[in-house]
Amino acid sequence: MSADEPEKIEVVEGEEAEEDEEEEEVDDTGKLIDEYKEWAEFTSVVMYGFVNSAKVSEGAVDVAWLPSSGERESRVYHRSQGTVHNLVVGTQNIDAPNYILIVDTVIPNEFVPGLRGGDPRADLGNPSTITTVAARIPHPSPCHRISYMPQKPSILAANCSNGDILLYNLNSKEHVATKQGHSKEGYALEWCPLREGLLVSGSYDCTVRLWDADADLPIVTLKAHEKEVGGVAWSGYDPNVIVSGGDDRMLCLWDVRVEGAVQKVEVEPVEGCPRDLGINNICYNKGSNGALEHILITGDSQGRVVVRDDRKFTLALTTIPVDGEVTTLKWVTGGFPAEDNSRFIAGFSDGRAEIYDLTQTTTPYNADVGQGDTALVATHYGHKSQCEAVACPPLSSMN
Repeated sequence: MSADEPEKIEVVEGEEAEEDEEEEEVDDTGKLIDEYKEWAEFTSVVMYGFVNSAKVSEGAVDVAWLPSSGERESRVYHRSQGTVHNLVVGTQNIDAPNYILIVDTVIPNEFVPGLRGGDPRADLGNPSTITTVAARIPHPSPCHRISYMPQKPSILAANCSNGDILLYNLNSKEHVATKQGHSKEGYALEWCPLREGLLVSGSYDCTVRLWDADADLPIVTLKAHEKEVGGVAWSGYDPNVIVSGGDDRMLCLWDVRVEGAVQKVEVEPVEGCPRDLGINNICYNKGSNGALEHILITGDSQGRVVVRDDRKFTLALTTIPVDGEVTTLKWVTGGFPAEDNSRFIAGFSDGRAEIYDLTQTTTPYNADVGQGDTALVATHYGHKSQCEAVACPPLSSMN
């Protein structure tokens, strides 16, 4: 294989998938293998027009869907046109090299009758034309989180186990900067959607730090948490407003122009829950029409997704009890016509991913009065270990 030739991802299908399942059955981590088999053989065929199941040998821990795409002919779809979507994947290996992977995956523009694209174990043709690793960028340690700059999607931030944050140029495939300030690793990272070059991070050193893309040291350090910071999020309406959450079960609303958190709320523990950890995921709604711009969702390891309005910050508008630890949260973009981005997707420690909608209920959500129910729209299976990350296509990639 030449140095420039894309490397194939191991695609799990056919006999290989069955062998993989047999190995998983003897695993003692409590994976729901029977549930996975039912999904692979029956549910996925009914629910989806197309499924591409690919196994990344390095072990993916975070993924981002880049706002770029292109057209190319693919034999997989019997010479129909497919759209190339670009993903970025961060790996998390302890005893093996780690990388930032640039992954190309093809989604058909038209579904060919008779093509069993909805079956993840079907014969999809040449796997290398479906999903390929287009580039590998070496990363010095396990990568817990990645985030690309909305204004310049070619600039990617990725954190390291020593607390450093590295910036990469995905076009040149080079490391371009190192941000130093955190003394411990972190799992929270996000670029500001409203101000170019502004990055926020949270760390196990209990701090939240703001960075400028052109400066190596943090420009602001925010201190309020007594334990590890597990999640951070920028608002979509003000570049000065941030929310952070941590293992101290404290949720903090910040105005970065003001010293100290503007508001704090301590989340009560779940009675009888063996996991005494706190908030590990936060996501602000950044819908295009601004109807829900003050709404944020949080997930914790005690089995809850909580919907809040930052104008009534101490009030939990809706609490959704779930079975298992919430491992990832994202507002749904691009794949649904709702301009207000009223749907969000939550991933769980048992491999499930569920989509909820704030509006499809008998009691629609009303931000002015701060009340409403949240409807479960769909439950997705297919992972045989916990769902580490979810990514939705940007609207520009779906046009």
